[in-house]
Amino acid sequence: MVQVPYQWVDGAVLKEHSKKKHQVLRQYISEYLRIRCRTPQQSRFRLAIVDGFAGGGAYEGGEPGSPLIFLSLLEEQTNEINVERAANGMAQIQFECLLILNDLDKDAINILKSNVAPLLQACNAKNHLTVQIEFLNDEFEVAYPKVKVLLASNKIPRNVFFNLDQCGSSRVTRNTIVDILTTYQSAEVLLTFAAQSMFTYLSRNNPDALAKTLSQHGIEQTRIEDISEVANKREWRAAIERLVFESYRSCSPYVSPFAINNPDGWFYWLLHFANEPKARQVYNDLLHENAGAQGHFGRSGLSMLAYDPQFEGSDYLFADSDRQRAREELYGDIPKAVSEFGDAIAIEDFIRNVSNETPAHSMDIKQMMIENTDLTVRTENGGERRSPNGIRSTDTLILNPQRSFFLMPAMKK
Repeated sequence: MVQVPYQWVDGAVLKEHSKKKHQVLRQYISEYLRIRCRTPQQSRFRLAIVDGFAGGGAYEGGEPGSPLIFLSLLEEQTNEINVERAANGMAQIQFECLLILNDLDKDAINILKSNVAPLLQACNAKNHLTVQIEFLNDEFEVAYPKVKVLLASNKIPRNVFFNLDQCGSSRVTRNTIVDILTTYQSAEVLLTFAAQSMFTYLSRNNPDALAKTLSQHGIEQTRIEDISEVANKREWRAAIERLVFESYRSCSPYVSPFAINNPDGWFYWLLHFANEPKARQVYNDLLHENAGAQGHFGRSGLSMLAYDPQFEGSDYLFADSDRQRAREELYGDIPKAVSEFGDAIAIEDFIRNVSNETPAHSMDIKQMMIENTDLTVRTENGGERRSPNGIRSTDTLILNPQRSFFLMPAMKK
């Protein structure tokens, strides 16, 4: 499957995988803004959004691209946040955003400038919102040092969100992702990844590693010339997810290696990188709200890729039925995980240690902490939590002395 650049001058067609990504992107940025603006005394919030492959901003038929999505969300969400804060007697927030838009295609940049102009004017007409846009016209790896200079000159050292919707898998290096996550404390990265590009690269540069992983999932590499032949097979998705996770997990403390659910096949992965477990939890929860946007193959509890592909593993599309299966696995997984630390662990430390290797909803994890008869959640004052909604990061998860071997009771029909 050859990667074809978008033709912005003639009107680019919005592909199905991009629609799914935009759906996730829109909701995640909305939640991103809300979570970072919850402090009652907060009166100012500064952030930067870097769109490394911005394109022309709008697709055929007027469908908005990521730059227009960002501007629309800034206008809408900042207003809603301040309305809610006013209703709750909280201080109003002044939002300041630096939006850096880069694309190698010079024609795309010229079209983009025209497309963003009305929305930029609307944003800056708000009393509570200031948006500054910087345009770059380079390969992303060439543009990245310039991005760092712009961030430094605008004194934005923390809240930085990178949207890297690359065509293929080689236009953003692993070293750059590592640099982003280590340079900016609250940085997050959303990276689009084409499986065919990785398959081609590994076939040429590390065929042994590729053959080993594929064979574990019952796929013969020598019989595959194009991934279209196997793109709809769950074995293919399982193999690539494992390869992606193993290749990128060292880039940041938390990475979500889930594929985009495309009716034509599992061709694209949408990876989310973050430094904090909360960001990983929020991303997982968002996927459950958008069931079917992305998919995982493997276990649905903790240690999502710790399974024998010849005998275990199943589809997880973040739907209600998947959540039920996840709760059943979590019931046994959580006390086993606690036992690895001893007989007690702070909730904050537990979440930090398990968040990177589970597709489960954060509330399902908390619910199984409460329902499991082998566990007790204690407050700082020694009380016992009775509701998953009440669990706090300062609580302690305790493994009870009398245990039932972590077996979940039979579900009532």
